[in-house]
Order: sequence, then structure tokens, then C-alpha cells
Amino acid sequence: METMQKIKILLVAAVPPAERGEAALLQQKLTAEPCGRCFEVVALRAVKVDNVIEAVKNLRPDIVHFCGECTAKGDFVFADDDGTTSDWCSKSSLLKKMAQAVDEIRLVYFNGAVKDSELAAAQGKIAVLIGMQQRGETEISKKFVVPFYMALGFGNPVGFAFAKVWQALPEGERKLVLRFRNDIDPDKYCLRSSGAPITQTAALN
Repeated sequence: METMQKIKILLVAAVPPAERGEAALLQQKLTAEPCGRCFEVVALRAVKVDNVIEAVKNLRPDIVHFCGECTAKGDFVFADDDGTTSDWCSKSSLLKKMAQAVDEIRLVYFNGAVKDSELAAAQGKIAVLIGMQQRGETEISKKFVVPFYMALGFGNPVGFAFAKVWQALPEGERKLVLRFRNDIDPDKYCLRSSGAPITQTAALN
């Protein structure tokens, strides 16, 4: 029996990871069964931009998920273990540098505002960019990411998975946005093949 290829996630912790933070939550949930059959999660504690670029070049992940602070000006901040800023980079520049390291990254996630211009900075190398409408929302992000990635792992298209989990959030928390490359149909773009779509209920349990 042929084994389906796992979705490889590079989980970038750009700040000291909290015990119950987003990075810890994702690592716990996506490596446990049944998700462990769908994902390969590689955790990276990054204190500077170069750490990320080197990891992207070496690992060639499908997804790069950033856990850290995005400023109102559009910068992504790295901090050392005592919380002091150790590096920073605009999201546009960071996406461009990552895109120069590999042929394609299928999805990038920031818990911060994301713009079409930032996706365009990757010069077609990044298929999907997900983030917030205006600013980072830690608790909303934690509610969204696990069921969203679970839905992708079970073979659902990005657009379907995003819409189902977005709709399941309370109305006041629907602050995430999905941006995608012009040649991508998000309702057909899958990161992994599967038999049947996951239901909304299954995704959220």
C-alpha cells in the first residue's frame, strides 16, 4: 500500500516559546495521531532572519508558519531568550528572501496583517499567504490554526478549509484573510490528496 507524502511544516518560533503558546499547541496537536500521519513538523527557534532562510533552503517545507510579533508597520520581529529584540525584517523582504532560497513555498502564515503587495514580493514563489486583516490576534490565531491545518492534512483544498474554519469562529473573531497567487484556485489547491473532505465538525474537534 502506497503511503501518501506528509505535509512538511517549518514552525518558526521567533520569540521565546510559551508553554501554552501557538508553537507548542501546533507541535502537540499535529504530531499526535491521527494528524501525525499527515504532517512532518520541524520546529525552529529563530533569533535572526538568516536562521529562517537557511532552514527553508535546507528543509524545503510546504508550509512556513511564523510564531512571533508583527508590528503595525509590517515588520516581523525576532527576539532572544530574554525577550530582547535580536533582529527584524519587513514581511515583504522576508518573503522575498525565502522565495529566493527555494523554487516554491506552498503556504506561509503570519499572525499579523498580510497584504497582496507582500505576497507579490515573493515574485510568484509563494502560492498562499494567510494572516490577519489588521493586526495580530493571538487567541484567534490559536483557535484557527489547528483545525485549519488538520483540514489540509486530510486532503481538503485550502479555500474550503479556510472558509469552514473561518465560518466556525464567532462573528467578531473572523479577522483572518486568505491571499493567493493569481494562478491558484484556492478551492482546488490541495497540499495533500485524500479520499473525502473533512467536515466542519470534524475539523474543529
